[in-house]
Amino acid sequence: MLRRIELENFKGVGPRIDLDLKPVTLLFGPNSAGKSTVLHALHLLHGLLEHGSPDVEHSRIGGRGLDLGGFQTFVHNRDTSRPVRIALEFDPDVGDVLNVLDEPIDTDGYPAVETSLHLDYSEHVRHIRVEIEIRWSELAEAPIVLRYALGIDHETLCVVEATEDGASTWVTAINGAHPCLDTESDERGPEEQADHEEMFKHLRHMQFPCLPGRRSALPWGNRLPGFDLESFGDDLMQLRVGRLLQASVALLKLLLDRFRYVGPIRQCPPRAYQPPRRRDEGRWADGLGAWDAMSANPTLRGEVSDWLRLPERCGTGYRVEEFEYREVPSYAWTHVYVASAMGELVKTFPDFDRAPRRSRLVMVDEAKQLELAPCELGEGISQVVPVIAAALATENDGPDGKRIATRLVAIEQPELHIHPRVQVALGDLFLANMGERQFLLETHSEHLVLRMLRRIRETTEGSLPPEGQRCTVDDVAVLYIHQLEGAVAVKNLGISPDGDFLEDWPGGFFEERAREIF
Repeated sequence: MLRRIELENFKGVGPRIDLDLKPVTLLFGPNSAGKSTVLHALHLLHGLLEHGSPDVEHSRIGGRGLDLGGFQTFVHNRDTSRPVRIALEFDPDVGDVLNVLDEPIDTDGYPAVETSLHLDYSEHVRHIRVEIEIRWSELAEAPIVLRYALGIDHETLCVVEATEDGASTWVTAINGAHPCLDTESDERGPEEQADHEEMFKHLRHMQFPCLPGRRSALPWGNRLPGFDLESFGDDLMQLRVGRLLQASVALLKLLLDRFRYVGPIRQCPPRAYQPPRRRDEGRWADGLGAWDAMSANPTLRGEVSDWLRLPERCGTGYRVEEFEYREVPSYAWTHVYVASAMGELVKTFPDFDRAPRRSRLVMVDEAKQLELAPCELGEGISQVVPVIAAALATENDGPDGKRIATRLVAIEQPELHIHPRVQVALGDLFLANMGERQFLLETHSEHLVLRMLRRIRETTEGSLPPEGQRCTVDDVAVLYIHQLEGAVAVKNLGISPDGDFLEDWPGGFFEERAREIF
């Protein structure tokens, strides 16, 4: 789970802002205040980890519609003298930690050195903080990842920095007392402990390998630093430091590979829509990925239909069905008709059976039992279907076509073009699925947050209706992003157990309704 995002000098954000996240986090605020910037930072890191270059224009999960423009565009005020800093804090899955730490590694001809960290180290890797600093290099005439800082379980472990041209990287700071490195502190005497601490003065000058041509302080691949110290103990400590650095990058990449993004305007599939042969996670950004996923997964299609049609949910009265047909030339139907009239139907069907089989998704109006193409409906239905599907779909289209579990779902304007009754139902949708997924929602919907506040109050009072979703103050964060004295600021609006905000809403948002009424 992603716990915290910190941004500095990225797009509209200048001085650092901090966002503490929960299973469902709602980003409110005026237009152009910086809400989408938070989501774009995740795209920047995803593109950086996939391609190795910090000069990110597009990310695979953002599709072609999300254009960061490269460093000279996304650095704050386009001032290339500023460093862009992004930090993420997250809790990795225990299974991922075990798998990553136990992977074989290249020890560069040192067979005596252990080739993986012992699984016991996983107990110290429950919370990870990574901070990445990107700067423009005049020597390289390109942006470089100048600094990578790693913290594990709320303690700094080490810092890797690159030279000004990005050609070499070095460990410049290391915490020898960290539990991941000082596992035998209780068994050492004063002299042994002094030797242990002295060893880390040498390790601070350890050169770390960077991927050729990438100009990056990011640890890459499974190759560790060369062992240039004579002591086996020092070699082993270098191995541990390097292994934990590489594991942190691998776990961060897993987190972002499991990130699904739905943009602010979703496309309606055309009448002749056919899913692509190879699914592409980037198609979720414009909504078409939802239709691709429903075409391939009947279970997902049924779950989306239930949320759309049932009165206790969205109550739209529409369901999604797959309609199968044969692609037959028009002259073939003439032969079928003539053959039927002459009682020779059996002679014509073999040609018909060889015709290509096709399928398409249709929306069924349950009241009229009428099949409609998605493009024949109003904008509201076409906009909400990708939102519902994104919240329910359990797998991402990962790199190299691999299928991986979805963990983080970010949606911009989930309420677009839909009735308030459906907006409040989306609140229950996100609460019902927050155990398996985390939601980051950029929204202006008063109805969405009111439903969540109501569920908190009902949970506290023990008055949840049968269709209600349990929710506590630990499940929902409401962050108000606004401009304060010329800079982006974030205000965390605390919620009480009885479903009220602990302080007044800043900047007037709910006040507009009161002003119009009274």
